[in-house]
Amino acid sequence: MAGIEAIASRTAIERDLRWGMYHGRNSVLPDLMADKGGALTSSVLAKAVAKNDPLTIQVLTRAAYYLGLHAASLLNILDVEMLVYGGGVIEGLGKWIIPQIHEVAMQHCINQVGREKIRIVEAVLGEEAGVVGSALMVRDSL
Repeated sequence: MAGIEAIASRTAIERDLRWGMYHGRNSVLPDLMADKGGALTSSVLAKAVAKNDPLTIQVLTRAAYYLGLHAASLLNILDVEMLVYGGGVIEGLGKWIIPQIHEVAMQHCINQVGREKIRIVEAVLGEEAGVVGSALMVRDSL
């Protein structure tokens, strides 16, 4: 695992949360995970955030920070007006994490002109995104 995946993927988030719990950080996660057979799912993360679990919020805020830096890099290089983020963590916590990603991205965006137009949004197509994207690429090439 390298790049943004190493620090802000669901796998990295789970690694950091489990490390914190192993080292004695207090968290509601073990109780919430017990309800899911020990799994640390996106719904478990969402419940932990709703309960203001300090460990979960710290790890997710760190992930949001690095996703925001990643977004700023993309915006600075590609000069686009919208970035779409998806995946399990975003699906479960989009309303909580997307504003944080956007805030960090705007702090590190080089181009100050037109920043108010930049949108960072949650993917809405879910599992169908790849199929729809491929179909649109074929359509556009005709």
